[in-house]
Amino acid sequence: YEQVKNDIIKGRYKKGTKLPSKRVMAEANGVSVITISHAYELLIEEGYDLHSNQNRFFDHCMHP
Repeated sequence: YEQVKNDIIKGRYKKGTKLPSKRVMAEANGVSVITISHAYELLIEEGYDLHSNQNRFFDHCMHP
């Protein structure tokens, strides 16, 4: 969760950029897909404007 959040804050994912798939993100961070799903849900709850399109999440860079 913190890694994904920091990557968004630091500008790794620009507005409209597809975030890595949950599976790819899980493998890159050594966690389960469920953990990444929860991380994306937490970011949405915190006010990050992420939306899903066929299980791909997009960052609209609308940070709290």
